Amino acid sequence: LYGIAAEGIPILDTRHEQGAALMAEGWALATGETGVCLVTAGPGFTNALTGVANAYMNGSPIVCMAGRRPRAHADTWTLQELDQLPIIEPITCWARSVPDGARAAEYLRTAFAEARSGRPGPVYLDVPADLLARPVDDGALDRVLSPVAASRPAPDDDAVGQVLDLLGKAERPIIVAGSGAHWSGAGEAISLLASTFGVPVFTANAGRGTIPDTDPWCLGPASPMGGSFGAAAAGSDLVLALGVRMGFVMLNGMLFGGSTLVRVDIDRGELARNAAGKVEVVSDVRAFCEALTKAGQSDATPARAAWLDQLREANAAARSQYDSLLVGPRGRIHPAAAINAMVDVGGERATYVADGGDTMVWGMSRFPANAAGHLLTTSSYFGALGVGVPYALAAKAARPDEPCLLWAGDGAFGFNAIEFDTAVRHNIPIVAVVANNGTWGMSWHGQGLVHGYDDLVATELGDRPYERLVEALGGHGERVENIEDLRPAIERALASGKPACVNVLVDPEVISAATQAMASMGVA
Repeated sequence: LYGIAAEGIPILDTRHEQGAALMAEGWALATGETGVCLVTAGPGFTNALTGVANAYMNGSPIVCMAGRRPRAHADTWTLQELDQLPIIEPITCWARSVPDGARAAEYLRTAFAEARSGRPGPVYLDVPADLLARPVDDGALDRVLSPVAASRPAPDDDAVGQVLDLLGKAERPIIVAGSGAHWSGAGEAISLLASTFGVPVFTANAGRGTIPDTDPWCLGPASPMGGSFGAAAAGSDLVLALGVRMGFVMLNGMLFGGSTLVRVDIDRGELARNAAGKVEVVSDVRAFCEALTKAGQSDATPARAAWLDQLREANAAARSQYDSLLVGPRGRIHPAAAINAMVDVGGERATYVADGGDTMVWGMSRFPANAAGHLLTTSSYFGALGVGVPYALAAKAARPDEPCLLWAGDGAFGFNAIEFDTAVRHNIPIVAVVANNGTWGMSWHGQGLVHGYDDLVATELGDRPYERLVEALGGHGERVENIEDLRPAIERALASGKPACVNVLVDPEVISAATQAMASMGVA
């Protein structure tokens, strides 16, 4: 750390190593760059594992560096003794221990290259304590500062031709742009592709915002829980899946069962999982879009224009229904009302972060994504709670002049709420709006719908003054119980210039469509 500080690189020190690893991933998601975290050996290393695993499941490039006991102290029960590499190797793209001080710079350069090699992901490098204080020659450091040049694998001409042929025959095509679109910086290329061929676009995971929701061809989130995506998936005749994992969120590809599926991914192995594509293209997403647009001609047919109008009408109907949700069955604030108030105050260009179960589902149905890295959320596949505060800190640190608002369930907020101390110490004024329903909502309703509400286990949290916790740490805090107080409280929190928490009592009986769907499958 002394060396990093000496180079003028700012250090954001956290209260817990999980927060550090999640902040590193939050930086990567918000900026498209590689995030970095440093943790101590032993328990510091194990504390960071959830953040590393989350990055692995998301395909987010981070470099996690850790200390390690001195090499000569192996098997002596020295301080923080732990064989770390075998633990972390399964959840990283590459993991090594520096064998010699003279090669430290070489290993560091390799770590950054491996994090962006093919499908991005986390890499791990530990440095034995006996090597940490050894000098490294300037020539080696110069090589570290000259990163390995990135290349973008392009599709072959045959694959492009096959996709062009399918596009020429399709009347109801859609594009689904996933995380691969984000990491390849494919936003402009997708927008041009969509307008050239007249194809509506839905975005998923880190791909949210890569082509902004304000783009005339973008119809928002690729989620069956709101908007027109469910109708689009069921009614489409061609799906171009660009950098999208076909996991359970996409029903392992069965969501597109009636469509011709084209899969594009930089990772050949990803194309082999779950749903087989009619055409499978190993390519960088941006390179594929550029090649397809260059080879094709404008084909925005009347049938496709009618298809787009149909989906826009479905979006408008879903939005109208969402906006009508003000209070829940018990008369308390509906989560949708709190989210609408956040967007009213934060604006369309703010960064929004969603953390939780049901809470996250409601947020993802409404939050805008109008630029790459401006909507960060709990991983759809790993499902780690507690990402919200670290993600928000990283996004605000990356864009200090733009507002950053976090929407977090009360359960999820508790995981890393202490990182508000980090926010105060480093003057990072994020605003957290906590959906306080006093329960682990997804579990409460999941168990209740499957087993009955009279026999619930470990689902109660109770009403806690989360705003006072943030106040005690030096931030701004408010509690909101009435819907008319929502917007003014969020406005005051944003205007305070401090890290802030607005603790909103929301109705516990509100159930998301995601929880209802899982309960119908017997998942509690």
